[in-house]
Amino acid sequence: HQIDPRRYAAAVTAEVHARCDACEPCAAEASDVAHCELARDWRKAHLNLGHVLLAKGELRDALVAHRKTLALDAGYAPAHYNLGNVHFQQNQFEAAITCYRRALKFKPDFVDAEVALGNALETLEQFADAVNSYRRALALRPDYIPVYQNLANTPYKQSDLVAALSCLKPVFAAPPDDGAAVCMSYPFACPSSAWSGPEAM
Repeated sequence: HQIDPRRYAAAVTAEVHARCDACEPCAAEASDVAHCELARDWRKAHLNLGHVLLAKGELRDALVAHRKTLALDAGYAPAHYNLGNVHFQQNQFEAAITCYRRALKFKPDFVDAEVALGNALETLEQFADAVNSYRRALALRPDYIPVYQNLANTPYKQSDLVAALSCLKPVFAAPPDDGAAVCMSYPFACPSSAWSGPEAM
């Protein structure tokens, strides 16, 4: 028995709408092949479902959804990345690292996966590897301001404030809104700060 891909994608899309508090069920949208790319790509149907489940904290079901995506295409980088995010939320950092590295294997320019890999490595205090991940992300996207803050975290957590400040220098040239958030987290980096030492943090 052949599964009709249009009906299958519509059903999964409808489940996404049903599980997402911010969405109103929309049968027309779910069945409109011209509007809904999901009907042509089953991977994306499961991927989107897993993303919604993760956002709602339904981690076990999110794992199932992303594993179904990978059963359809084992080399689909976004599914490895999202599966890593589920493991990260479960504090399974080694598993998350494995998933992020698989995502990067299939899509080497996947900036968000590189940043997520750095975050997981940093959580496990593998600081040198975390820095390498952040630097690779910035090489791909030099204007990704939040990553400079991530990059500064590693020396900052080791009380190397000079190195942390050096990591944040590019932020000073960023638009005010971007730089302001960093200044709130790292008062010592801002010229107007009254910070005078670690005890003031």
